[in-house]
Amino acid sequence: MDAHGTWEVTLKFNLLIINLKGNFNVEGIIELQNNIKKMVLDKKLTEWNRLVIYDVGTLATPDAIVAIKKQLTWYEAYGCKSVGVICRESIQLYLIKQLEIENLIIFDSLVEAENYFLNANELNKSDCLVSNEVMQY
Repeated sequence: MDAHGTWEVTLKFNLLIINLKGNFNVEGIIELQNNIKKMVLDKKLTEWNRLVIYDVGTLATPDAIVAIKKQLTWYEAYGCKSVGVICRESIQLYLIKQLEIENLIIFDSLVEAENYFLNANELNKSDCLVSNEVMQY
């Protein structure tokens, strides 16, 4: 099956910002996760934070949610210290809470999240953008 869901991953210092749009199936989640892994490994990140931003109407199929949950141990093993989320809808927040993510922080805005993460951590001066439509370094 083709991957569904649109994503963009930006690395801003030691903050991995993941913008999600649309509805994701398991293939879309696996594609996204593979690109996150590649970015973390290519940039040799040892301690980093993850911020996931959900656009209006962005959801995932039940099997995609299982794939997300399975990925959480990889994130922790490869240096992810905290996870922030920005949700547009209560159903998104409900599903995120079902994942039982440790060190989860819920933010109301990107400015609030960036201020928290970028001021709370020593900055690693690297940045790049990867999406399932465009790749830029």
